Amino acid sequence: MYNYKSAINTVLIACTLVILIAVSVFSAESEWTAEFKKDVKWMQLTPTGHLIVGSDEGLFSIDPSDGTILWKDENLKGMKEELFEIIPLTQYAVINKSKGFMGGLNKLTVIDYVSGKEKWNSDNLDIHTSAGQFIIPEKKALFLLGQGASGRPWPRLVNLEDGALIWGNKDFFKKRNPQMFKLSKFKLTIVGNQNPLVDTDETMITCMNGKAIRKWDLNTGQMIWETELKELKKASPALNFGYAPFQLETDKSVVYIPAVKSLYAVSTKDGSLVWGKKPAKLDGMPYQVELLDQGILVKGGPNSLGKDGKPYMMLLDPATGEHKWKKKFDKLKRSTGFVIKDNSAYVYSDKNIYKIDIATGTYEECAKKIKFEGKETPNSLRITDEGFSLTSSQNVMMVGFDGTIKFHTYHKAPGSSLFSKIASTAIMTAINVGSAADGISRAQRSSTGSASYSLMTSNPYMSKRFKATKSADKYMYILGNLKSDNEKGPGIAKVNKLTGKTENMIILKDKKPVYEVDNIESKIFYIKDKKKIICYSL
Repeated sequence: MYNYKSAINTVLIACTLVILIAVSVFSAESEWTAEFKKDVKWMQLTPTGHLIVGSDEGLFSIDPSDGTILWKDENLKGMKEELFEIIPLTQYAVINKSKGFMGGLNKLTVIDYVSGKEKWNSDNLDIHTSAGQFIIPEKKALFLLGQGASGRPWPRLVNLEDGALIWGNKDFFKKRNPQMFKLSKFKLTIVGNQNPLVDTDETMITCMNGKAIRKWDLNTGQMIWETELKELKKASPALNFGYAPFQLETDKSVVYIPAVKSLYAVSTKDGSLVWGKKPAKLDGMPYQVELLDQGILVKGGPNSLGKDGKPYMMLLDPATGEHKWKKKFDKLKRSTGFVIKDNSAYVYSDKNIYKIDIATGTYEECAKKIKFEGKETPNSLRITDEGFSLTSSQNVMMVGFDGTIKFHTYHKAPGSSLFSKIASTAIMTAINVGSAADGISRAQRSSTGSASYSLMTSNPYMSKRFKATKSADKYMYILGNLKSDNEKGPGIAKVNKLTGKTENMIILKDKKPVYEVDNIESKIFYIKDKKKIICYSL
């Protein structure tokens, strides 16, 4: 039988592609060029939009609007990128500076990277090197794991603005060594663990190993309670391992802790297990946990090694941890995360989009036979007014609520060497949002009036960028072999995710380009001939 619907869809797709091809697109012109005497080793886009550049000449800060060098520190020539650590939600960064004979000793310095001025250093904190830090917005403080003369690292809580010691606790990690992550060949960090969870203005909950969770007094650093969780002994529930972030109940009375194949509910008051001695049993490690009116919606699957688990979605009763659906949803081959609209959850899986009734677990197919080019599958699903937006590194597609494909834009990937280089600077930082991805996303998840939101929006630079994130999300920057009306070659295309139109592009003609993408201001910062940074506005 002739499939009229399929034929109509084919015509619609063809028409869309013809329209896209017919649009004139010229390669963007450069906006400014900054030149350096020695090779540029790295650059990093900050949450405020400023560009930090490391070279053998020193450390520089560049005004992104015109390329003006705002400040330069020749004492930091040749500094490794991993030694410049941005503090989320702020315009500050932690750096290592050498001191003493032949630079034999180090000290930590916190700088304002907009002005280049030092805020404070670790001279009075007995810290020579650090192993990462977490910001505690509620206290305007920094939880800093530092190593001093004793040679053993232990944490301090210090005032963010002046570095004054609030407390230090040498026994903080006693018998509970933290999970460490490799930042470089010689540097490890605690960042990548679950962020400290502030449940009251005076207390926080941490889990930085695979054994127990602990609650601490934020004013003294003393432990309030400790709870060992059997399932945690198998692996640390670190974000870097793919686990969902801890979730705090609305009234802050319960924290939900993801484990290998389970979910714990723990009382924030005394650390007792809300669901008895056993956690809620899952079919694999939980990747995504959302607290909804209907219950706790969990999506998960195999661990990061691809073992010990299978894909699933299920709804849990927050009072008991029992499964609320008669049958879990397991049609999750090559799937995206789920998104919520009204009382339904939507997820892409194996060429289909499914609509799942959150209360009952019953489902239906919203769209079928979705196919991306370049052997890719969607890695992101969003719901817009126009329909379902699906994206991958090279594809952008809009599927109507009736299942028809409204448009499909594809730019072929460049060579693997180009792709891997760009992936490290753009894709892996969520096509940036200005390297402020962590800070901005944290503020977006927070409700208005929260500590994270207030800290970010009180900064004039970051507040402006924060307000622009909504419009910036309309666009995707695709790395590929491109062709404009006047040239062709490897470069970046700016694609409107709501229309599929390639609105602009920059042809770099470089097989191994190194650059940053500022999604908020729609700028490309590209290192040319090792000694130049060229800014393009898309």
